[in-house]
Amino acid sequence: MDNSCKVWDIRKRCLEYTIPAHTNLVSNVVYEKTNGDFVLTSSYDNTAKIWAAKTWQPLSTLKGHDSRLMGCDISPDGNWIATCSFDKTFKLWSTA
Repeated sequence: MDNSCKVWDIRKRCLEYTIPAHTNLVSNVVYEKTNGDFVLTSSYDNTAKIWAAKTWQPLSTLKGHDSRLMGCDISPDGNWIATCSFDKTFKLWSTA
């Protein structure tokens, strides 16, 4: 509920990094390793964001929904991102 995404090392049972991800509640987090090692977050701030998995730096912000995002996912080949919103729409984004 602090609008962030926490990265944990479960082997050590410790917090590794806190991504200051969004300006509202984070609704979903997905890790993608197939096509470039990145993390995808969606939020009630109407955006999804892509983060570099090694440095946790922002790579891109996906804007286009009129209401809070309820979820996000990445295609198995890593080429597409899907977001769904409370505005009753879903969007497909190319990772290219």
